[in-house]
Amino acid sequence: MFSGLRKHIDYSAPIWGKFSFISPNGWTLLGLISSGLAGWFFHSGEPVRAALAVALAGVFDTIDGGVARFTGKKTRFGAIFDASLDRLGEGMIYAGLAGRYPQAVWALVFSYMVSYVRAKDDSIRVGVAERGERLALLVAFALAGWLSWGLWAIAGLAAVSFLMRLDYARNHL
Repeated sequence: MFSGLRKHIDYSAPIWGKFSFISPNGWTLLGLISSGLAGWFFHSGEPVRAALAVALAGVFDTIDGGVARFTGKKTRFGAIFDASLDRLGEGMIYAGLAGRYPQAVWALVFSYMVSYVRAKDDSIRVGVAERGERLALLVAFALAGWLSWGLWAIAGLAAVSFLMRLDYARNHL
């Protein structure tokens, strides 16, 4: 779903890469910091600020790869660093939510399982809720004031994605 958006941001990578002193890993760290702030804002009962921080983290997460490709700094370590900090940031967001919304634990568990199955084989790209979609839904539900229901929806969609990936692995690998 967000591959089209990623393509547009990749087109802007020359701007970010040429006029920025921030390395690709620096953009990744900014994404982690934004995710941590989002978790803190959710924990503090400030869902609008949290939603904005989640959205900003998503932008940073998209910029880092584009800058790496544009500047020729794409490395295997950078990919591992990015994926690891993405998981950490997602955990920070849901941890902040869990103090107020216990269902955030289920959203986190199934979100991690979606990522875990793909980590075992990168060719497994089926599912209805990848990380970008889950975080976009989280932003929308936070802004609408429907976090309680939204977290159940995210958990459910992530569970479906996890099961779809397991089914794909069983039938195609």
